[in-house]
Amino acid sequence: FPVTIGVGRSCIELLRQKRVAAISGESGSGKSVFVTKTLREKLEGGEISGVRGNTWRVVVTTPSNNPVEQLASDLAASGLTSLYQQPRAEEFSYRDELARAIRTEVNPIGRLCQRVLERSVTPFNLLIVVDGLEDLVRYSGMERGEVSGGDDVFYVSAFLAALRGTEPVYVGFIVTGK
Repeated sequence: FPVTIGVGRSCIELLRQKRVAAISGESGSGKSVFVTKTLREKLEGGEISGVRGNTWRVVVTTPSNNPVEQLASDLAASGLTSLYQQPRAEEFSYRDELARAIRTEVNPIGRLCQRVLERSVTPFNLLIVVDGLEDLVRYSGMERGEVSGGDDVFYVSAFLAALRGTEPVYVGFIVTGK
């Protein structure tokens, strides 16, 4: 997937067109504020349409030293289950089940999105914002030249599979640095 770095309106256009965008800049330059304030306001205000109209659910996650567990925790805490017509929260309330899916399924994020959409009264688009993607490199040991086959691979693979899928999943990466 070609990830193009966008600023402001170009970032929004990239998300619309390619379902993926990266925002990069120095620490303190306003990347996270843009996403958490400006982009979120535009999404919640219905100014941006996606594959499933202009209703959005936004999940912000930050890679940690355990990226799969963190992503599973953030997805579980996101409130996606509140969209069910007939809540069946037991299927999605367990972070451990989501973490297992991320490690073992081909398209765990797309599958989660599809299962929620099947029970949802209102169609929606899902935007997952990865704030601090560079932390994945730092925590995994890649910056020290170590080869990894662990959770960092499952983490990245989950996003790539979601973007290849047909579900209305969009991904924004926030990266600190030049």
